[in-house]
Amino acid sequence: MNKIKCPACGEYILEESQSCSHCGYPLLSELDEVAELSEPEKKEEDSEETKIEKQLGKFNVGAFFLAPYWGFANGLPWLFLIYLILGAVSFFFMFMEYDSRDTIMAACGITGLALSIYLGICGSRLSWNRKAWRDAEHFSSVQKSWAKWSIIILAIILILILILIITFISLLSSIGNIW
Repeated sequence: MNKIKCPACGEYILEESQSCSHCGYPLLSELDEVAELSEPEKKEEDSEETKIEKQLGKFNVGAFFLAPYWGFANGLPWLFLIYLILGAVSFFFMFMEYDSRDTIMAACGITGLALSIYLGICGSRLSWNRKAWRDAEHFSSVQKSWAKWSIIILAIILILILILIITFISLLSSIGNIW
């Protein structure tokens, strides 16, 4: 049985005591104090790391739908160049009388789609590692904004396509009535 000196009254007491038997001073070992002080800090760090890990594991809608622009704004400017090259090659071969024209254009489209899927899956992690973000909240809010705008732009495009289809059908039906 080891004895320690009470820091308040100076009397010797058992090391396992919760408080001094002479003056009632509560005893807490220095290791316990350090552990209690650092535990909340550790929980805050864990929660910050957990937040970012959850965000990095999610599918990045903005990176999927707006890949070249998203990449340029999120620390991956080479994505814009890749999509520009794929678009230029497709555009160039669209007007050529070349035997493999359709194959080359399809390959460009499939490559762009595969890259978009890859960015949807891994884009958040790539962006987190490549760009200096203030914190996890800043990163999360920027990615949510990209997702919101990509969905808005997609909805606008779908509405325009629907309007074109309706216009085309009404045009065809009016031509059919003339004959």
